Amino acid sequence: MKRLYLFSLVILPFFSCTTVYKLKPTALKLSSIDGVSLQEVSTKDCVLAAGYISNDTEQMKIMVRVTNKTKQSFDVQPIHFELSADKKVIPGGTLQALEPDALFTQLTNEAENLETRAKKNNWDGVHVLTETGVGQPEDAELSRLKKEHEKNKRENAENLVKASKKREKRAALEGSLMKKMTVKSGAFATGTLLFPSQFKDEGKLELNMKHPSCALSMVFQLTN
Repeated sequence: MKRLYLFSLVILPFFSCTTVYKLKPTALKLSSIDGVSLQEVSTKDCVLAAGYISNDTEQMKIMVRVTNKTKQSFDVQPIHFELSADKKVIPGGTLQALEPDALFTQLTNEAENLETRAKKNNWDGVHVLTETGVGQPEDAELSRLKKEHEKNKRENAENLVKASKKREKRAALEGSLMKKMTVKSGAFATGTLLFPSQFKDEGKLELNMKHPSCALSMVFQLTN
């Protein structure tokens, strides 16, 4: 009797927060862009306005608007932004804004890994499982393999759905996230930042902009 042995590829999960938190502004005076409430902080050289857009168990979206009051243009990128808080709120103390290209590569790799896992379990020689011989009883090992194969078929379908969602997420984010924006003298630029949803508890946190031409911080309240 021929036997087919099935193997599986282990995919390790990424850290994510099971509680979906949101940010509440602490300033009394707010402005609004496309339904997003923004609070502001400023220096003589620039103004930073920011507000919460949305959050899920993996990433939080924050809108930022940077106004340049200097006489020279400057570039702003996600690397210039971070969230910071007490370690009871953010376990690592800080969260760096995600670089879009790195995130897009990660989503593509995750989708391909899920698709590869499905293909590895989808053997062309499945018919071997039924080659018991006419009138011969099925042994325990073959019965186990059949059950494992049925389980793998279900997992394959689930993994292909997950892979499709990863690709859909990338498509939805492309074009909407800040990569690099040039802020001209006397003008402003608006972009969307994405942060990992690695929060532990409610509390105060700061959005920090660390830029030579615009170093500012503002306080939000993290709530669930």
